[in-house]
Amino acid sequence: MGKMKVGAFGVMYDMQDTSKGMYWTDPFAASKEAVKYLREVEKVDMVIALTHQFLDDDNRFSQQVKGIDMIYGGHDHAAMLQSNFGTTYLKSDLNFRSIWISDIKYYGPGRDTSNKATTPFTKMSHKNLQITSGMPVDPDFEAIIKTYDDKISGLFKRKVGSLCAETDLRKNLVRFSEAPIGNFFADAFQVYYTKATVDAAVMNGGGIRTDKLWPAADLSLGDLISWSPFGDSIVVISTDGASFKKFMSFKMIDSCKPGMLAENGHYFHMAGMTWTFTCSGAAAGAITSLKWDGKSRTGDVKDDDKLNLALSTYMKGLFDQAGGKAKWIVDPNEATRIEAILEAFIKKNNDSVCPKLEGRNKVVPPS
Repeated sequence: MGKMKVGAFGVMYDMQDTSKGMYWTDPFAASKEAVKYLREVEKVDMVIALTHQFLDDDNRFSQQVKGIDMIYGGHDHAAMLQSNFGTTYLKSDLNFRSIWISDIKYYGPGRDTSNKATTPFTKMSHKNLQITSGMPVDPDFEAIIKTYDDKISGLFKRKVGSLCAETDLRKNLVRFSEAPIGNFFADAFQVYYTKATVDAAVMNGGGIRTDKLWPAADLSLGDLISWSPFGDSIVVISTDGASFKKFMSFKMIDSCKPGMLAENGHYFHMAGMTWTFTCSGAAAGAITSLKWDGKSRTGDVKDDDKLNLALSTYMKGLFDQAGGKAKWIVDPNEATRIEAILEAFIKKNNDSVCPKLEGRNKVVPPS
């Protein structure tokens, strides 16, 4: 037995977002610099990387960034273990459904039986443990949790309406294709504000959470918050067709992989417009149809069309990154949170949530 020194660093994907005064560098280049510093300056024996990026990036990261002994990652919302190539990595589950337990043994430099110098190495094993109500608990931690439970329990006692049918909020629907719940969100955004006519509204698939199939049953305010728990508000901007198309193309290419569709947290669930996006390869594609839905405006959405668009504060940041031009109609200081907008929309619809598929949008995979 002896002493060892462990170094760790964190890295995430390039968000391409300068709106908060931050700047971003290439995550792989930054990681190589971090490893070099830990190894050469801090003289650590082991390096652990904490990553927040998609599976494809972790695959490349594990092979291209040398000198790392173990990678712990997140962002895909699914428990994964990869040990077949590059550095071993674990990916975390979501909502504490499971945890990983790692047993890592480090063997430092030494001498073999022939007195030849040996290089350091590690041996490791990993176990995924499902979180269940039957597990032992820590009383002090449970007491802290109870204080939060007491605060939020009232939200789940306040009924706001009911689902008229089983409704799918799973990510393998809302991040890949049109979804009834996506239509419901967008419809609610479009009709909420009366300050000006809202021509179209968009809700991103990744903003719809819980990843489960909801039964036809009563809904509480707490349920609505759990559907989109980030505290986002909905703003309205005045823009044009060309800017909207630039915005849509900027994020919908994330749906495109070679020969297949990719999970896309920015999938455009829309009201006021219908669209088709056709993929041509990895992160490549184009809008092949974009039309007004025929309720108040008809025909193709033209570049010089003026329109008022409702979207979340988060998506407005992406609109800006795409280079869209806009003026505020409802700015963040005037905006209303998503759950309040959903509750108001449910009340307008006789306390019922009854969304349906309407053929509003689709992504065509690469041929």
